[in-house]
Amino acid sequence: GYVGNFLTRVKSERGSSEIKHGATVIAVGHFEVILVDPPLPERIPE
Repeated sequence: GYVGNFLTRVKSERGSSEIKHGATVIAVGHFEVILVDPPLPERIPE
C-alpha cells in the first residue's frame, strides 16, 4: 500500500478475507500503559 491506502489479508479457521484501511498501528511490548504528553484532559476544551 501507500499512505492512506493499505490492504491486509486475515486468515482464520473460518477462511480468509481482505480489509482495506487507511492506517495501521503496530504495537510491541508488554506494558499496559498509555502515555500522553501533554495529558489528554488538558487538550480537550470544556
